[in-house]
Amino acid sequence: MLSQKNQDDPHPASAQKIRREIGRAFARQAEDDARRVYVTVDGSTVFLKGSVRSFVEHQDALEAAHHARGIVDVHDEIRVVP
Repeated sequence: MLSQKNQDDPHPASAQKIRREIGRAFARQAEDDARRVYVTVDGSTVFLKGSVRSFVEHQDALEAAHHARGIVDVHDEIRVVP
């Protein structure tokens, strides 16, 4: 469904500006999602707890932890809660 909200605006937004706003919205959502994962480190071991919204987010969190410098082991207690 198309919104008619700004149909008469003499200065409609450009595609570039809209794309930038969408990117900002995605970044805010990613920041909110990242806050739901709790990370602690003990030596070369990372402990992950919390929840994410999808299997892809879960895999992204695990990969980030595994690729962190000096980390040898990752304990995963993240739940996927759509």
